[in-house]
Amino acid sequence: MWARRLEDLIAFQLAVEFKREVYRLVKAHPAADRDFRYRDQIRNAAAGVERSLTEGFHRNRDPEFLQFIRYALASLAEARGHVRDGVDRDYFNPRECRQAASLGRRCEEVTAALYRNIEQSIERRKQERRRRKNGRASAS
Repeated sequence: MWARRLEDLIAFQLAVEFKREVYRLVKAHPAADRDFRYRDQIRNAAAGVERSLTEGFHRNRDPEFLQFIRYALASLAEARGHVRDGVDRDYFNPRECRQAASLGRRCEEVTAALYRNIEQSIERRKQERRRRKNGRASAS
């Protein structure tokens, strides 16, 4: 496993920070907060990053965790798109979204790196199993 506790994963920490910043941003702008469909979609997408990482981590299997990291990255992309859409709808100005944009980018970078590291680890274990299997086969 990549950490003893979920809370130790930087990707998870950033997902929580991003979610909270999105919540703060929407709540601070009455027009966005009153657009119930928009508000619910952006909040659900932002929360989906944390939710997916949590569920995947607790599956305790790297291949399954990879799937949930993909879900987290998709939710993150969706939430970041909603933030940009909020600017287009004149709910926010771009300057007000800098923190959310920065956290979203950082979360994506760290989460994608986690994905690559787990993927490489899985591949190394597969190669090691093949080497052991081939070693046993040639010893016979």
